[in-house]
Amino acid sequence: MADQSKESEKMICEDHNSPVDERSYDLYEATRNSLLRNELDDKNKTILNNIDNAAMDVNLEE
Repeated sequence: MADQSKESEKMICEDHNSPVDERSYDLYEATRNSLLRNELDDKNKTILNNIDNAAMDVNLEE
């Protein structure tokens, strides 16, 4: 166990981040990217719906 803690300390000193910090940041990035993709998907759906509605309005006027 002592060897593991020394190795962890060494990693912290070398990288200036603990493995937990790095994993937390990776999760943060993945969540952020997922939320951005979902937000873009929602905006794209709205735009496509608006285009469809406009096309239907044009067809009804003809």
